[in-house]
Amino acid sequence: MKMKRLLVIGLLFVLACAQQRPEDINQVSAVSKYVRSGVQGVEMNFVENLPPRQIYDNADLVAVLEMYNLGNYDINANKCFVQFGGFDQNIIRGVGANARQLCGELPGKSEFLIDGGYGTVEIKSSNILLPGDVDLYNPSVVATVCYEYQTVASPQVCIDPAFFEVSREQRACEVRDFSVGGGQGAPVAVTFVDVDMVRNRAIFKIDIQNVGTGRVVSPRTSLTQCLGGVKYDEFDQVRYNIKLASGTMVSCSPQDFLVRMGKEGRGRITCTFDVGNTRAYETPLRIELNYNYMQSVRTPVEIIRTPG
Repeated sequence: MKMKRLLVIGLLFVLACAQQRPEDINQVSAVSKYVRSGVQGVEMNFVENLPPRQIYDNADLVAVLEMYNLGNYDINANKCFVQFGGFDQNIIRGVGANARQLCGELPGKSEFLIDGGYGTVEIKSSNILLPGDVDLYNPSVVATVCYEYQTVASPQVCIDPAFFEVSREQRACEVRDFSVGGGQGAPVAVTFVDVDMVRNRAIFKIDIQNVGTGRVVSPRTSLTQCLGGVKYDEFDQVRYNIKLASGTMVSCSPQDFLVRMGKEGRGRITCTFDVGNTRAYETPLRIELNYNYMQSVRTPVEIIRTPG
């Protein structure tokens, strides 16, 4: 991954310094493909030694969480929350309102921001109080993030109302099913598109999957509720919007434009478009998926009673 980023940064440097030449188009294409690929959204980790693995109960406990937006969707300041927990706030005191914080602006990766946005969130306790008969306390500091995200895929499809009427040699393109690998720069991905033609109608069966390390939450659920009150039936739901530039939508299923993904994090959308009686051509099928995404990271802490 590090080598790939260095390569992309090198390509951008060449584009900035060199005169425009025909071969530069290939370099721009390589950067664009990199930006729009991948299966990650927000990734997190605690800064080394913050919090420390071991501290005395008379020391300050400081935890600093690093956050990286490794997908290509921009996260607005009020569309991402972090909740800290895993420890007893009657023992590690003073965290209070800081236990839940906004992530801040986290732009997605782009041609001008290859690594995506970066930010930090911090909590601090200067008042650790172990119960009288406890000499050692071993909690985990857990950070859970919930944020709004979007996946956009635009695979090129063949539209051919005369699919069964002309020979392969006469066709301008071939109607076919295809896998969509590598992700689209988001933790929910379009993985397969089944294409079928029935006279002047094109039917698309679109498979989607949670390919990240977290959990999909319904876009109808508020982000603050996402961190403390998600109902069972609000998990694994994705809102979709499908467009075919030259076609008129006839129907889509599920009809409420909300996909319920199964236990394996997979779902299917089926849409039918009226494309008219026309010659064969190729066109993008735009697939937009909207959802909230929740994931956690944890680190252990050992709090020792001060001798004496």
